Amino acid sequence: MRAGLTSARDSALTWLGWERLTSVIPRPLLCLLTGLVQLLMVSTPRPFLFFGWIVALVTTLVVVCTFSTTAPLGAKISTAAIGLAIGAMIGTLVGGAAARSTVNATGRAGIG
Repeated sequence: MRAGLTSARDSALTWLGWERLTSVIPRPLLCLLTGLVQLLMVSTPRPFLFFGWIVALVTTLVVVCTFSTTAPLGAKISTAAIGLAIGAMIGTLVGGAAARSTVNATGRAGIG
């Protein structure tokens, strides 16, 4: 475990493992979310609104699920904060990149 979190036995991340969380999980997740944004852009009238709601719901689920473990309260709070930060960054970066990759009616890049 990294400094700042409790021992591996008591951590809310024990079931997943820190190495998997930081190296294996984000890559396919980003590919999945990028594909989701592209699908939403061609199939829904307001794709960024839908994407924002999906990211918010998944992030909320991750944050709430950390409090269902038997870890100490400090570990639960720190794990929930990490999950919230990761969800906010993924939503902002993927949504922002998708918004800037669109072309509006005037031929300019950006939301339009």
